Amino acid sequence: MPQLTEQEQLFLGITGSLAAGGLIWWAQGRLRYANFPSSEFFQLEVVQEIASEFPHSSEDEFILAAWDFVGREIAYEPIWSNLTFIGTRVKCLKCYLPAQVLERGMGNCVGASALLASLLATRIPGDRVALVVGNLTLNGVGGHAWVEVQRSSGQWVVLEATRRPGVNPWLSVEAASRYYQPMAIITPLELECYSPSLCVSFAGCQCLGALAIIPLTHPGVYH
Repeated sequence: MPQLTEQEQLFLGITGSLAAGGLIWWAQGRLRYANFPSSEFFQLEVVQEIASEFPHSSEDEFILAAWDFVGREIAYEPIWSNLTFIGTRVKCLKCYLPAQVLERGMGNCVGASALLASLLATRIPGDRVALVVGNLTLNGVGGHAWVEVQRSSGQWVVLEATRRPGVNPWLSVEAASRYYQPMAIITPLELECYSPSLCVSFAGCQCLGALAIIPLTHPGVYH
């Protein structure tokens, strides 16, 4: 095989670099990452009118009504979301915020959870409502997003936004810890990372909870 001259090698190197750069530029354009403050997951002004129609009899009834609305009206969309947390900002691929979720009538665990958290935050203080991104360890480990809210009794519970509440809906955060592993907690007030090394880049939120969630009657979990 003939040897390339230095000029030919340099030409091929430059050409390859330009081609690779062009491919990266094209891919970034096609992927359309969104970049926004983490507080944008909470769009209270968008959902205020909807939330006003939910019961005012008790906070628990309000939580259940908001949860049921999302589970009933928002179809589950089996797509992945890739998120990167930098400071208080989010860079995200295939993330839909509450207004988009309502307009499209569908969403994955990230979109549905953002919508539910926004609805709850219209009446419940921001330090008692959180959109959580992490891992769900059930039949393996997968990226997931869910909502955590503090009831008026003081109990923190996990809400699965991709489905409607069951007969016995309250799963405490403490009991859920065997399955739910938070990596980042987002509230209207702040973004908190439990593990900064993981929260810098979180990829592959595949929303396993919509398809393989813990049964509502699982002993020792729901109460």
